[in-house]
Amino acid sequence: MESKQVARTILNQLHQSVPAPVIWSWGASAYRFVKAEQILPNHLGGLLFYVRGHKFKGQVLITLSFDDTYLITIGHLRKGKISVKYRFDGVHFDQLGGLIDEAIERQPEYQY
Repeated sequence: MESKQVARTILNQLHQSVPAPVIWSWGASAYRFVKAEQILPNHLGGLLFYVRGHKFKGQVLITLSFDDTYLITIGHLRKGKISVKYRFDGVHFDQLGGLIDEAIERQPEYQY
């Protein structure tokens, strides 16, 4: 599968896993596809984008592995290297949005 197609598939599955307003609340922008050669072995490609959430501001990298699960890496990208703040491995497509939202945006219920 071509890297651009992998990125499109990831983006579509992300939009299927959470409502659009949730993704908007992340301030997600600057979407880019990532070639398989640029990431870990046994991964087919990925999607990189910038977020400006309430709890975290930085980059999110989602890569597709050969076993049809995802690796989500959340951190700061500098000079081609990402410093990892959160990492979720073995993620299924229906978990994508929830895990990202929990890491960058969602706040516990406020108590008065």
